[in-house]
Amino acid sequence: MTPFWSRELWRLLGAEAGFFLFGLILRQPAWTLFMGTLAYFLFFLWRLAQFHRWFLGTRNFRPPDIPEGIWMDLYQKVYQLQKGNRRRERKLKVLLGKFQASADALPDAVVVINASDQILWFNAAAKGYLALDTTDVGRPIVNILRSPVFLDYLQSGDYGQSLVFNPFHNDDTHFSLRIIPYGGDQRLLLVQDITDLRRLERVRSDFVANVSHELKTPLTVISGFVENFLLKEDECSRRWRRPLELISQQAMRMRQIVTDLLLLAKLEASGRREESLEILDIPALLKSIRDEVLMPGLGDVAAIGLELDAHLRLKGNEAELRSAFSNLLLNAIKYTPHNGRVTVRCYVDGEGCGCVEVEDTGEGISPEHIPRLTERFYRVDVGRSRKRGGTGLGLAIVKHVLQHHDAKLDISSKPGAGSCFRCRFPPGKVALVEMGQV
Repeated sequence: MTPFWSRELWRLLGAEAGFFLFGLILRQPAWTLFMGTLAYFLFFLWRLAQFHRWFLGTRNFRPPDIPEGIWMDLYQKVYQLQKGNRRRERKLKVLLGKFQASADALPDAVVVINASDQILWFNAAAKGYLALDTTDVGRPIVNILRSPVFLDYLQSGDYGQSLVFNPFHNDDTHFSLRIIPYGGDQRLLLVQDITDLRRLERVRSDFVANVSHELKTPLTVISGFVENFLLKEDECSRRWRRPLELISQQAMRMRQIVTDLLLLAKLEASGRREESLEILDIPALLKSIRDEVLMPGLGDVAAIGLELDAHLRLKGNEAELRSAFSNLLLNAIKYTPHNGRVTVRCYVDGEGCGCVEVEDTGEGISPEHIPRLTERFYRVDVGRSRKRGGTGLGLAIVKHVLQHHDAKLDISSKPGAGSCFRCRFPPGKVALVEMGQV
């Protein structure tokens, strides 16, 4: 018990004793004791009304001049609390002002929305990017960005990757949007205008496609003349056979690079086309690829085993998936000794994702190389890759094909223990057939 409460209690007991003695003199102790208690109670009510008016009505919040006691202690405590709250409020206002000034200085749009997708705040860049104004505060963001792609992204709750979309159905404008949840039920929308970047990518892609196309004709001519010389049995052809064979091999390698570059350019330009997708029999497709690889001409290759879920079907583009799976299988064969083993699997994992997996017992890959394997022309060992005829574009093609199908490529490997390349397709791309339908 605080000193103020002890003092107030003794004051009450003294007052009650005084009223009781006065009641004994009047020979009505009960009545005077009741009246004294009532007066003390009314005094407390009056003090409480004063405190209420002061707490709600004052602006400077300084406590009134009253005698020292429990009420003065209460006034002082509330005053100190309110003083601390106002100090913290001023600091928060300063921090909020600095945050808003920093956000307004950003070249990218920043929008804060709540759990109901309503706009709470946005910076200056958002006014230009998304045509927002002060009247839009409180409106649902989906009323501003009406793109179905954005709506699906917003409702999915999976914000691990950025969304690239066309906000106003204008082919010349592309935004990259990222959603960051924070504060329990709020989300931060970061919008970046990547129109210029996409334009540069298109120029680069067109350049590569045009150059590759122009290279096809001279390479075909070179290959044709070299083959004719190799078929001859005269003295000149025999003398130059080794150089001609090297020319033929390098021309063939260049033709393969050109073919892969053209395929990459086509994949980048086409994007996702739902109308080109169909339900594919994945086990049959993988068997067909295996049979193509085992055709005569490759020499001694590793044994290829199949572990296939006969009921798995995927919604996809057959030509693109055939190219991706073929690249994975050919890569595994190139880097696996002929006495090793390559295993091709397809199955549905515990999360309902369709998986196509190519595992080998080859040389393996060091961990520092794995993040860059899908880059164009990236090679773990340049000399070894060229010797085995690789173009450095196979995994880049795989990556783009999987992106078209909303799929991911997982790579696990250990040097000397082999590698595993796993294509994971989302549950929306998976279809299973009944036993009797296979």
